[in-house]
Formats: sequence, C-alpha cells, structure tokens
Amino acid sequence: MWTGPLFALLVQSALAGSAALLARRAKPVALVLGAAAFLGAPWLAGPVALLRGLCALLGGVALLRVADTLRSREPWSAWRRVLHVLSFVDSRTLRRAPRHLDFLALGRSLLWAALAAAAFYVAHAIDLSMAAMMFAFFLVQGIFVILEVRLGASRWSRPARRAWTVTMMVASSPLFVEPALRVLGCP
Repeated sequence: MWTGPLFALLVQSALAGSAALLARRAKPVALVLGAAAFLGAPWLAGPVALLRGLCALLGGVALLRVADTLRSREPWSAWRRVLHVLSFVDSRTLRRAPRHLDFLALGRSLLWAALAAAAFYVAHAIDLSMAAMMFAFFLVQGIFVILEVRLGASRWSRPARRAWTVTMMVASSPLFVEPALRVLGCP
C-alpha cells in the first residue's frame, strides 16, 4: 500500500530538485519540471484519495517554491535552491532567533497541544493512551528546545544544528504518527 505513495514522493522530489538545479540556466525547463511534480506525481500515489491529495499539496508547495527560485535574484548556490524548493517552510524568511527561551510561549504551546490531543480524542474516539501519546509529542518537543538551549546548539555548525533537528523530529514522530495512523485505520 505504501509503495505507490513513496514512489510518488521520490519522483516528486526528483522533479522538484531537478527544477531547482536548472532554475538559473533553463527557466522554462525548470518550470515544466515543477509543474510535472505538481500535476503528474500525485497520480502515481495510488488509489487512496487522501494520499493523492497530500502528494498534490506537497507538489503545489514545490511548484510555488520553484516559481520563487525562478524570480529570485539572490545568489544562492545550487544546493540552497534545492533546499528552498524541497522545504515546506519559506526559507527566504528565516532569521536568527534570540538566544532565550520564552517560557510563556512554551506554556501556551503545551496548553494548545493538550487541547488538540483532547479534541482529537473526543472527535475520533481514540483511546486515552493514544491521546496521551499525541500530547507527549508536543511535550517532548518542548524538552528538546530546553536541551538545545542548555547544550548551546546555537553555537554549533549549521550541519550539526540541522542533524539535531532532524534527529529529534524523527525520534519523536512515532508519538504523533502512530495515533494518527490508527485513526485512519492503518494497522
């Protein structure tokens, strides 16, 4: 069941990444590749409409990022363009954040996470342990932020900071993904 969506995601990433690499030299080709990632790859995702829709959403974001790259006059390297196109976040707007931990914002985030987990529990009738796992995901994210500050991650090299973020997100993702998959009826 997951081979179709994974294949579609790989094809989509390859098309969008190629568009980013060609954005400086062959703008029309880059635009066609971005459009193919948006329009073509979702049909490779298989018969499940939700998965095709998610694939189309990712392709749409990639196409918009390709358009950003084509219009940009910034002297980005090829890999910086690929990162921008494959990122779900608009990397042009990223700025360094101050080096302090906002405990009020952290408290609000935890409150909203608890409310979201409770709403998910009520709306989808998952058991309390699954709702607790979803809440724990957000709690763990807050702990990771505190660890980052204590370890001085802002002084680490860029690859080390990125590796930290990806590792922490992947390590904690089962807390959120498992309950979501159970709601969707996946084993």
